Amino acid sequence: MVVLKDKVSVLGPGLSLEVWSLVLSLALSFKSLVPALALKVWSLVLSLALSLKSLVLALALSPESLLTSLNRPSIGEMSVVNLSRAMLGQFHQLLVLDAAFTDLEWVEPELFDHLTHLETLHLESGRLTAVENLSALKHLRRVYLQQNQLSQVVRLSGLYSLVFIDLSYNRITHVPAFWLDGLRHLQVASYAIHFPFFSKK
Repeated sequence: MVVLKDKVSVLGPGLSLEVWSLVLSLALSFKSLVPALALKVWSLVLSLALSLKSLVLALALSPESLLTSLNRPSIGEMSVVNLSRAMLGQFHQLLVLDAAFTDLEWVEPELFDHLTHLETLHLESGRLTAVENLSALKHLRRVYLQQNQLSQVVRLSGLYSLVFIDLSYNRITHVPAFWLDGLRHLQVASYAIHFPFFSKK
């Protein structure tokens, strides 16, 4: 019994010392690890904060440069009644304007003077009765105006890049014979519209 007690008394402190050393080693390692992790986290937070600050400054100093870099904003399927210079006039690099399936009733003619790079115009399925100043869009290639309330064809003079226009399901009853002058490669979608000069007679 005494021997066993001695052995236990000898082994006990030894094991306790080894365990304590291990715990101490782990504690020191963790202590040194925590500042390193904290430093990395702080660096990341600081980096994000600086990036956010730069973005805010960029927006504050040059909002126009941000707007003009966008080229495909979409307002389709929204409750939009008017399109104006105040809304889209800053999008000078606009390539595609999608305002289809809206409550659109009016497009400010001067808006197109600011969208000189526009190539595709979606204004279908609205309430438009007229669309003016399309001739300002010298790079325009495709126009979608079907399912509106147009009573006259839109003027296409000077739009030599235009290859497609859809005027289907409007209220157009008369088409001038000179309407397509100079537009040799234009494809016209005209369902429910009568084009008398297309007939063989």
